[in-house]
Amino acid sequence: MPLPHDPAWQLAHFTLIADLTTLRAECRFVGEGETVVARYDGLPFAALAYAPMPPDRLATLAAQLVRPDEPFYLLLNAEQAAVAEQAFSVEEVQREWQMLFQGDAEALAGGAAVPLRPGHLPHMLTLAAEAGLTAFENHPFRHGPAFGVWEGEHLIAMGGTHLTIPGFAEIGNIATHPAHRRRGYARQVVGALVRAHLTAGRQVFLMVFQTNTGAIRLYESLGFTRQRPMFLMRCRLAIGGDKLYHSG
Repeated sequence: MPLPHDPAWQLAHFTLIADLTTLRAECRFVGEGETVVARYDGLPFAALAYAPMPPDRLATLAAQLVRPDEPFYLLLNAEQAAVAEQAFSVEEVQREWQMLFQGDAEALAGGAAVPLRPGHLPHMLTLAAEAGLTAFENHPFRHGPAFGVWEGEHLIAMGGTHLTIPGFAEIGNIATHPAHRRRGYARQVVGALVRAHLTAGRQVFLMVFQTNTGAIRLYESLGFTRQRPMFLMRCRLAIGGDKLYHSG
């Protein structure tokens, strides 16, 4: 499908654009033209994205990509979320902010954050488990840089690049070991990531749960601004027209 060049539209539909571009090799698609649904298989769970379309069309196409008993996730803007509520049985909704860096890159310092390499992956997996990350990518280096802070041979803080779309990079998996929090390490990691992507000509955004007020304050102090609310929805296909909704 043709992709609009409006940056605001691209950010509001970034999961679909990623599936159609940089993640395409790991996706399956159904539909045609401007009515397409994508399934991305690079996470530990099924993740769907779709172009704007009526709820009945969405439900029909999604049924070709997921099993009747299989839960799946969607990360959607408010308009899309309203359609998904009509198309699927919604089991849980978590509200997030999409935040875009609009600050002064020269004011950011990487501090002790240094580039991470593929050989550091075992350390990253250990830290991900210790910090409670649940959606750590299978291949965390393929979309862009990752940075970390070390204490001796122990990785105590890290952050990476979730994905890229033309002109933008989403950073994420910002994590600090519980025993080393509140020491500025996350700030250093985010600063290093932002500077690296801006140098490469990409604007930087991230997703953060609206309940994570501490992280929101941190990102705003670094120069991120809230662009729009987004909704992480766990759904299943609606069987026999029955739909459930449980707000999370």
